[in-house]
This record gives sequence, structure tokens and C-alpha cells, in this order.
Amino acid sequence: MDEKTNETGESSVKTEEGGGFFQKWFDLYFNPQKSFQSIDSKPDWVLPVVVMAVVTAVIMVALAPIMHQFQVERLMDIRNLSREQAEDLLQKGRQFQKFIVPISAFIGIFVVEIVAALFFYLVGTVFMAGDVPYKKVLSIWAYTSLAVGIVGMIIRTPLMFIKKTMLVQTSLAAFLSADSRGSLLYRVFSKIDVFMIWQLILVTLGFVAIYKFNTKKSATVVFGLYVLWIVVSVLFGSIFKTSRLGG
Repeated sequence: MDEKTNETGESSVKTEEGGGFFQKWFDLYFNPQKSFQSIDSKPDWVLPVVVMAVVTAVIMVALAPIMHQFQVERLMDIRNLSREQAEDLLQKGRQFQKFIVPISAFIGIFVVEIVAALFFYLVGTVFMAGDVPYKKVLSIWAYTSLAVGIVGMIIRTPLMFIKKTMLVQTSLAAFLSADSRGSLLYRVFSKIDVFMIWQLILVTLGFVAIYKFNTKKSATVVFGLYVLWIVVSVLFGSIFKTSRLGG
């Protein structure tokens, strides 16, 4: 009896330790099902979002010179300014930007994670008759964002420094010429990103674990929202472009 209790206690400790932050994170690369089972039994989202937000803020600070150049070129394009005029306009708020850029990046990650997870929760729970707490969906989204996002940053950030541009593509848009930038096809292709697809595959597996949906139903929820996001974002981009040209 004591032996069984001891074994059970030992097993409980191992399960609890195995479900920690780093274990959940690293299991997403090598054993996603194990990670999602841990999240299902013990959901948590704050730490993965904080880590993602801090890393993003640090990278934004490091990329400040390249971002400045990108903003200059954008102002020249959108407002039809000369380089000197664009530089002068940005110079006025440069000191302010040193603080606002990392802070807004940090806060922005929290907002995006919470809102994105909310959409998945509403579709999965309201429209697909699932029954899980929002915290579990948010935890799935937070951990998959961290796991995929960190790898994406490791690949994209050095390329940004090497190419000295923020426009580093890991989407289908990489196969299109620079002249096609701004076209409808380019905008659609730019949304079909290899890291986003990877994350959505993980989220699909996560929904199988927490909602107990089959894979087909989970994929319908996840990729259905993804397609809707592409359509809406491209549509709004087209409207903005038309209104800008009209102005």
C-alpha cells in the first residue's frame, strides 16, 4: 500500500514538473500532443505572453535604425515627401519614439494575443458548440505564438540586419517580384506565411486536445478564421489604398 502511494506521489510530482512553462514550450517542437495535454489540465497564458512581449520589445529597440529608414521610405511614398522632409518630420518625434516603440510593442503583443484567442474561442464555443473556458484557448494561442514566434524572430531578425530592411518575407510573396508589391496578388500571398501556417497547425492540434473535436472540425474552425482574416485584411487594405489615391 505504501509502495503504491509512494509511486503515485512520485508520478504526481513528475506530471506537475512535466507541465511547467519550459516543458510546455519545448514540447511544442518535439511532442505537441504532450504539451497540449499539459495545457488542458493546467492552462496558463501570462508567462508565455510576457516572454513574447519582452523579446519583441527588445528586438524592436535593436531594429530602431532600420525601422527609422523604413518609416522614412513609407512617408516618402504615402505623403509624397522628399527624403529631407521625411527625415525632418520623424526627427521631431525621435526622442519620444525611443520609449513609445518598445512600450507599444509590449502592450501590442498582449492585445493581439487576447483578441486573437477571443475570436477562436467564440467560433469554437458559440458556433461549433464546444465547451471549454476561454483561458484554455488563450493558453493554446499564447504558447503556440511563443514557440513559433521565437523561431520566426531567430530567422527574420538577422535577415533584417543583413538586408537593412523591415521587409523580409517568409510568405508566398517572396516568390513574387518587387514590382508586384501593392498588387492584390501580393497582398494575398503576403498573408500566407510559413510561420503562421505552422502555428495554425499547432492550434488545430491544440483544439483537438481541449475541445475534443476531431481533426477535421478543429481545422475547419482554425483555418476558416484564417481565410476570413485574409479576406477582411486584404479588403480593408484595398479600401485604404483606394481612399488614399482618391485623396
